[in-house]
Amino acid sequence: MKKLSLIAVICLMVGFSASLAYADGNKIGTIDMNRVMNDSKQGKAIQTTMNKMFQDKQAEAEKYYQKVKTLGDQLSAETPAMKQDAKSKLMKQYQQATQELKKFEESADSELQAKKASLVRPMQDSLIVLINDYAKKNAYDYIFVREALIFAPENSDITQTILDAFDKEYLDNLAKESAKTPAPATKDSPKK
Repeated sequence: MKKLSLIAVICLMVGFSASLAYADGNKIGTIDMNRVMNDSKQGKAIQTTMNKMFQDKQAEAEKYYQKVKTLGDQLSAETPAMKQDAKSKLMKQYQQATQELKKFEESADSELQAKKASLVRPMQDSLIVLINDYAKKNAYDYIFVREALIFAPENSDITQTILDAFDKEYLDNLAKESAKTPAPATKDSPKK
């Protein structure tokens, strides 16, 4: 079944590519969206933010790991002299710590995914607007995502142009935002 689906997709792509070859008079561009998302200044800023958040969550998780490890070591080192009540209490603590760790991991993963989505979605939206504006200004009939094509001529690739324009737009927006934000008062500033 999977093989049949793959063959169907390949046939559709080949047919689609063939129809593009006969699209005389149409101006067609391609863009590597992954490259723009990863290599743009905004994409790198998002990745830096996500890496910092991940490291913070990892440091927080380490406390849970240490608690589970400590309790696990205590369980492993139990002596025959240890009373059944003490063993049961230790086992409950270990199970609770393991559940807390799992709950934290799920919560952290969910939080990381939500944060990434909240950062990436606006980036994608502004990128689509930029690509649409570029297509209109430069009389493109179609712009395709390069990753979805089996073949596209190199001269149809507008990735670098879009990347440069997207970086410029991002830096312009940062400059506008920093101009709106008042500078913090310094020690020598007069008080009102």
